[in-house]
Amino acid sequence: MNDKAPSFRAAGTRLKGSLRPELSAVCYPVPDERIWRVLDGVHRFDKAHIVMLAEAGILEREDAAKLLAALLELEQAEGGAVQARLDIGGGNHSGEKYLTAKLGEGVAGRIHAGRSSGDISAVANRLTQQCELRDTMRLLLQLRRAVLARAGQDARVLVMGYSHLQHAQPSTMGHYWCSALFGLERDFARLADLYRRFDFSPAGAAVLTGSRFALRPQRTAELLGFSAVFRNSRDAGWAADAYQEAAAALSILLATCGRIADDLYLWSTSEFGIVEIDDGFCINSSILPQKKNPVALEHIRGVGRIAMGRATSVSAAFASPSDSIVFERYLAVEELWRTFDDAKGALTLFSAVLESLTVHEDAALAAFEDSWCWTSDLAAALVLEHGLPWRTAQQSVSVLVRQMMDSRRTAESVTESDVLQAFLTYTGQDGLRLAPGFVDQVRQPRAIVESRIVSGGPAERDVMQQVESAAACIEQDARAAQEFESAAQAADRKLGEAIQALLVPHRGD
Repeated sequence: MNDKAPSFRAAGTRLKGSLRPELSAVCYPVPDERIWRVLDGVHRFDKAHIVMLAEAGILEREDAAKLLAALLELEQAEGGAVQARLDIGGGNHSGEKYLTAKLGEGVAGRIHAGRSSGDISAVANRLTQQCELRDTMRLLLQLRRAVLARAGQDARVLVMGYSHLQHAQPSTMGHYWCSALFGLERDFARLADLYRRFDFSPAGAAVLTGSRFALRPQRTAELLGFSAVFRNSRDAGWAADAYQEAAAALSILLATCGRIADDLYLWSTSEFGIVEIDDGFCINSSILPQKKNPVALEHIRGVGRIAMGRATSVSAAFASPSDSIVFERYLAVEELWRTFDDAKGALTLFSAVLESLTVHEDAALAAFEDSWCWTSDLAAALVLEHGLPWRTAQQSVSVLVRQMMDSRRTAESVTESDVLQAFLTYTGQDGLRLAPGFVDQVRQPRAIVESRIVSGGPAERDVMQQVESAAACIEQDARAAQEFESAAQAADRKLGEAIQALLVPHRGD
């Protein structure tokens, strides 16, 4: 047998020759660093399957005890079971390969009863994905708390609101942070929904239709921490949407982070200067002494763009007839694990960036000098106080802006007579009367922000309501994440107890 091949791949059985070195080097390298991520799941499945086989009477307790004792011994190796399996080779069948060498095929050959490479891979991938999701949700909660703190701290800070990167309306930094919070809230919901949707065990499905063995899939699911078992054996092993949805959800999450990072990146430039990234998250230039390059933000937005490409790759890998997709699945999940790594790194980094971020209120206020961002409120005041149709008011103010710019007048120099002249130009009517101070009343950024009476607006009172709502959702989501974690830990304890019960000799033996 080629020592790099899975334990069942032997010359003289179905295939005449040994594994070619060209294939071995590419698909079955030893150690296979590409598969290390799922080997903990493979190891756990091996143990749970042996327990289930023994409890179901398919495997003698004495043999089960030998197999389990050997697997526990493997965990004591330097680097643990995962590193040991990498060194052994055989991929998902590294356990059987190790046990065969240690105990012989007469005992070790029984571990695979009722299993296939298909459900071993599906179970290991599912366990790994659930673990990665729990870690990602925990880090996302951390980021949401960092954004929440910023929203409360910056609730009153006036900033320019932009549309098409043009001055739009006065707003507050707190309002901006809350908009980011609610996007991240939905990102968490997608991850949690994904976790619940695929919280079922593929164990026992084998490669397609199950097997003749009277397995107990419910017991295996219980020992592995799944809340349910598969309802269709083909779907359990061949479904692609678990991977596709995970890649898509991560891509959307990182796109959310990327948009926030892009905004901060822009606002940190010399032209804006609204925010400042801590020096520890920047690098200097090798030639330009004045430079402070916010590379942390560049990384966060960059991995989001890479994740978008990976999500497409993962989906494309499953585009062939479903019964033919085997190695493509391995390639696809490799991309998925890389995206999880990028997501966890970006979330950790972004939390630290926000915790040390400085907001320069004076620079934010400077944007309002001679800005036309108040003109929409001028039109609204003409509607509310003088009964004009909205379109008439809006078009008249648009004429006002053009006339002022044509005459090289500033926004701060606008008077009531300028408004009346624009109204006359647009409507041909001379019946509008404006009280002194009318323009000044609608021109103040703080007054504009506080005038927003629809819920969810930028005024401090509304921002603090949004902060309170977001905080409650964070705590609710934290409880859900803890429930996921507790269920996984409980399953580990249950598996350990079941193993110990089999290792204890029967009375009378």
